[in-house]
Amino acid sequence: MKCRIKHLAVYLLFVTATPVYSLDDPYDLDRLKNNKEAISTAIAKNEWTEIEENVSSKDRRLIPWLFKYSLQNLVKTKPIKELCDLTIIDYFTRVLKNVKYSVSEDEVKQYLKILRVEQAIDDIFYEILVDLNRNRFGLLRAKNDFSKPSPSYGPEEIWEFEPYDRYENEYEISDEELFKSVDLSVVYHDFKFWPDGQDRCIFSSVTNIGPKIIASLEKGQKLNSETFERYNYRAYSTGVIDLATYKKLEYLREDSTYFKRKLGLYKYLDIVYKAKDLMVSQKYKEEISDITLEDTYTSEQIERLSTLSRRKLVYEKYNSQQILMLAQVIEKASQRMGNDPDVESSAPVIMQQFTRIVEGKKVNYVERYELDSQSQYNYARRRMRVEINDLQNMTSFQGISIDYADLVTAALETGYITHEDIASVVMYDDLWNPEIPPYSRLKRFAYTVGRTTLLYLPPPWNITASIGLTAVESLLSSNKSNGVYNDNPATIFE
Repeated sequence: MKCRIKHLAVYLLFVTATPVYSLDDPYDLDRLKNNKEAISTAIAKNEWTEIEENVSSKDRRLIPWLFKYSLQNLVKTKPIKELCDLTIIDYFTRVLKNVKYSVSEDEVKQYLKILRVEQAIDDIFYEILVDLNRNRFGLLRAKNDFSKPSPSYGPEEIWEFEPYDRYENEYEISDEELFKSVDLSVVYHDFKFWPDGQDRCIFSSVTNIGPKIIASLEKGQKLNSETFERYNYRAYSTGVIDLATYKKLEYLREDSTYFKRKLGLYKYLDIVYKAKDLMVSQKYKEEISDITLEDTYTSEQIERLSTLSRRKLVYEKYNSQQILMLAQVIEKASQRMGNDPDVESSAPVIMQQFTRIVEGKKVNYVERYELDSQSQYNYARRRMRVEINDLQNMTSFQGISIDYADLVTAALETGYITHEDIASVVMYDDLWNPEIPPYSRLKRFAYTVGRTTLLYLPPPWNITASIGLTAVESLLSSNKSNGVYNDNPATIFE
């Protein structure tokens, strides 16, 4: 360890001092820290414990520092969300190597686990970085593979002149027919030289090949993995790309998991920098509860929880703007209920004006009705449902099914509510909905939160929720009773 510290000190002499970032700075790296997930589903509990027990405290402090240091040097030239995908993991690996850490694929993955255990990153970022690490080393192996290419669809003398008959008839087309009007130098223009990962990103360049191939295909021909394979080999065999480029493109086509991910680095960073913690209360702005507090869940409870956290699901389903819009629905509902700490709200009033003719003159009078607390609550809930439907009908949400739990998660992600608030917010719609029998409300509440949201909430929320559920359950006399039996005749909004 002393040796590493020495090398670190020498290394730092040759780099510019790291800049200081403000909380509102788009380069701010503290946004990447985990303050949302108390329980990790990305790292097995025994692996987490092993790191805590076997990795030295010095390494557990130094590796997160090196990660932040590597990012600070990268963002001197451009914001982090504009960096190429592989640049982050590549630069971090080089920094580790410069201070004499071993940097094999498995060892780098172990360092990423340390980042997660130390709360330097969350589960979502951890999984993205692990995937990028896998792809980085996969591309290095492909680059150093000098074996002769062997296309999976047969020897050249067979497939070049005979119909391509491995699959259905719609794919049975000879190379002569497939490439008769294709200029491969145009299709593979970005790969005359392999993208540098700085000004030209590898994955986006590969993605751009697809539209060019589609544009060259004739009617009835489709772009699929097999067609891409044939294009790659044709480009290599005709000298448009070299062997190393061919091998790397084939790795990305066949073995890479990058293009199978629902959530990429750019989208993740876009949400982190444009939505995460952007709606924190100004009046009661407090530090997020210590996410490292030991949780009180039993192993049996953990095993019953979903492996996909509600937070990750929201990141996959929505973009940063959509998450803000979802959170604003909760914000408006809270303001109408008088629960927003930054907004003073009066009791809602219904006013209606009447006009009648008295002795030939118009006489106006106004009826004013101030809503009681329950009516105010129900009115806010009904308005919230209208706004959810309005969002659902917007073009930007086309093809996306909005779930109420998504709204709660979005409000938590933006910082509008805290972990301690979430129990009350879930009750906005579930526990006091007169259209659903009380037993069903309780059951739905327990499933929605217990199976997903609780997966990443720290104590004392789980304790509060248990007490709240017990109290509600004690009020339910029958699991068959209908919600209307509990209606309050004094309220005008149900």
